[in-house]
Amino acid sequence: MATTTFTDNSTVIVASWLNDVDALVYDIFNGPDTFALHAKGDVLASNGSTIQLVNVGSNNQVLTADSSEDAGVKWAAAASGDIVEDTTPQLGGPLDPNGKFIGMDKGEDVPSGTPTIGTDGDYFDVSGTSTISAFTVAGNRHFFCQFDGALQLTHNSTDLDLPGEANITTAAGDVAEFFSTGTNDVQCVNYTKADGTAVVGASGGLKDDGGNVVGVENAVTTAGNFTVTNGFNLVTGGPFTIASTHVVTVGTDETWTVV
Repeated sequence: MATTTFTDNSTVIVASWLNDVDALVYDIFNGPDTFALHAKGDVLASNGSTIQLVNVGSNNQVLTADSSEDAGVKWAAAASGDIVEDTTPQLGGPLDPNGKFIGMDKGEDVPSGTPTIGTDGDYFDVSGTSTISAFTVAGNRHFFCQFDGALQLTHNSTDLDLPGEANITTAAGDVAEFFSTGTNDVQCVNYTKADGTAVVGASGGLKDDGGNVVGVENAVTTAGNFTVTNGFNLVTGGPFTIASTHVVTVGTDETWTVV
């Protein structure tokens, strides 16, 4: 016959296990009020040698394993499913938005010069007209900047990689989309000018040592036939030679000017 000892302060109750069957000979409901189970939700827990009383916790608390407690468990606040309290949430796989959208936030305005991209948003107004050669930003950030005025974005293949590998002069209302491939290493992945024109330098041309496009170069002679595109005019820097046997075709609604 094996025995298990139940204790509560100075009271000892011995229960017997008969015929190796897990039948506890102690009527927890009708027997002595040894454990003073006065509250709904009180539970019994083993500490490995004795049975301990664990009084019920507060509303919305859950029973949680805790090896520092004598009974090995305690009542505690349930783990929150709100990722607001988790500053480094991680996905175990691709995020399924379940037919919903992931919102973006407008951050505080940032001054030009060396703008600091904070964590308060994804879209920022850039104030001022100071040249921007770099951003202060953590790695792996996707963010947008709307420029409030004219300033120069200075191309750098690492710090600020711009379309066409050339500097850009902004105008009020221009919007640039950036991604930081590392800390303070920023790639401009898209640039939209407010007036709808192409980004300066994006189509190529001769650049000075600072990366600005100073002109568009053309050859001084032809290497084959060509036709001025319908609906467009062509300007070529001269002198310019049409090589022997080569044919240039200009439509009646187009012009070709050699300057």
